[in-house]
This record gives sequence, structure tokens and C-alpha cells, in this order.
Amino acid sequence: VTRTASPESTSLAAWWRRRQGHSQRGSLSKEATLKLSQEILQYAAEQQPSTKHVLQKDDFLQRLREHLSEIIDGAEVAPFGSVVNGFWTPTSDVDVCVRVPGATTRTAQLQ
Repeated sequence: VTRTASPESTSLAAWWRRRQGHSQRGSLSKEATLKLSQEILQYAAEQQPSTKHVLQKDDFLQRLREHLSEIIDGAEVAPFGSVVNGFWTPTSDVDVCVRVPGATTRTAQLQ
């Protein structure tokens, strides 16, 4: 595939400038834009974990740590993913890594 267009003409900024130059047919009215913005903000707020969800997550991790420490000496529970980086939602799963001392392979950890 040979590209004949310059990188400038294929950039997102160039696309936006071309788009703005076209007729406004199909554009949202200011009222519709405001309503859509409000709906997006409401949806984003609904996706934020509540204090209750944070407490449930923390409780789950603590109980998992306690349970595993009774079964496996030195076991460590390390959450990772969205629950750690802050992108989790009330319906997200909780990713955890369980480190078992002396188990260097998956097979060793399963035994």
C-alpha cells in the first residue's frame, strides 16, 4: 500500500478541520449537546464505585488474605488491574495475584 497523502492531511487535527468546514447539517443543537453532555456526566458518575463498594472490596481482600494465611504460610495477596489503578466500576471483577513462598512455577503453586 502506497500512501500519497501527507501525514498532516491524515492527522486527527486535519480531519477535524475538514469536518468543521463541511455544512452543519446533522450537527446537534446546543440544547441536544447540553442534554447529551449531562447524560454522559450522569453515566460517568454512576460508574464510580461508592464508598460501600470500596469497603466491600477492601473487606473481600482482607478476608482473602486472612483465609489464605491460615492455609498457606507466607501467602501474599496482591490486587492488580483496574481495582488498583482506579478504573474499576461497581460491576468490575477484582484481579488478584496470590504469591506462594517457594513455589516458582505454576505447577508448584497448584500442589
